Amino acid sequence: MTWGALAEAVSRYGIQRQPAAADTRPNHLFTVDAVTDWFGIDSDMIPPTRSEAMSVPAMARARHIVTTPARLPIVITPADYPYRTLIDQPDPKRTRAAVLTDTLDDLLFLGMALWRVTERYAPQGRAKVGRPRHAERIDLGRTTYDEQAGRWLIDGQPVMDRDMIWFEGPHEGVLAFGGRAMRSAVRLDTAYRNSANNPAIVAELHQTSDDVMSDAEIQGLVSEARAAIAAHGVLYTSAGMELTTHSASPENLLISGRNAAAVDIARMVGLPASVLDAHAPGSSGTYQNVQARLREARDIGVDAYSTPITERLSMDDILPRGVSCVFHWDAMLREDFSDRMGGYKTAVEAGVYTAAECRAMEAGQPREAAP
Repeated sequence: MTWGALAEAVSRYGIQRQPAAADTRPNHLFTVDAVTDWFGIDSDMIPPTRSEAMSVPAMARARHIVTTPARLPIVITPADYPYRTLIDQPDPKRTRAAVLTDTLDDLLFLGMALWRVTERYAPQGRAKVGRPRHAERIDLGRTTYDEQAGRWLIDGQPVMDRDMIWFEGPHEGVLAFGGRAMRSAVRLDTAYRNSANNPAIVAELHQTSDDVMSDAEIQGLVSEARAAIAAHGVLYTSAGMELTTHSASPENLLISGRNAAAVDIARMVGLPASVLDAHAPGSSGTYQNVQARLREARDIGVDAYSTPITERLSMDDILPRGVSCVFHWDAMLREDFSDRMGGYKTAVEAGVYTAAECRAMEAGQPREAAP
């Protein structure tokens, strides 16, 4: 974090500096915790950056799950609607998946996302302005609002309201309200790695006699003790030696702490803890296949971020009344081949579908239409 970034956060969130023992300005680059004393505040009061949030493995996994819809096709109804370029290829300079990934990322971390229309179709009928054909995703850091003029600026240049496509997320963004939980997760992750690199001694061979032992003899006893414990869990010591065991390894406690942090992040984002490989207290942690976990993640959390995108793109200034779009999850959530074939067999025998219709649902060409 830079001094300017911290000063902006302090100004934005109304943090008042308290007198400190040394009134000296920190270096240009520093960590948040390093300036706590200088400001006389709790470092958790300063919102985290996206980079800090993504340094937490559980938060990074949650972000990857939330952005899953970016890889899905978007289905427009009716299917023959012609002016669909904005939906199929929003930005001609980037892939659709990249644009949607950034958009979902903004909704998760910032609670808002913005596209700017860069090209329009020719006006149709009585319309004076054509519908959007292409747009670019705008980093919200490039935007400012001119209150005096009552208009938005991008890179300091005014933009017409009709050329701004705003997406509103389900909350104000995890960076705004999740700072304390994420900073705790960062500290736990750092402590865990430090503990793993410097493991604590959990068993000690203590000599009770006054006999002098060489280094080779000591290493031999340690090796024998380690092998005996690993093989049998039992160790015999002579009258001049005793085994002392210490408390549980700190890594075990940190693992529990990291799991608790992952559960907190899942709750913040709105995902089931199981998709982050975490387990809330009292949960069974039962096995689920990939489709079941994805379906649960979609229903409980991911839809809260993907639905604002398709609902905004279905509004009248983008698509005309009666035309709408949705993310098509079927390809990702479909059951395995044997389960699908069993379901099709039951449906055909019950007269719900024909064999040709089932073949079409498998993205295969019906036999009747084959050349």
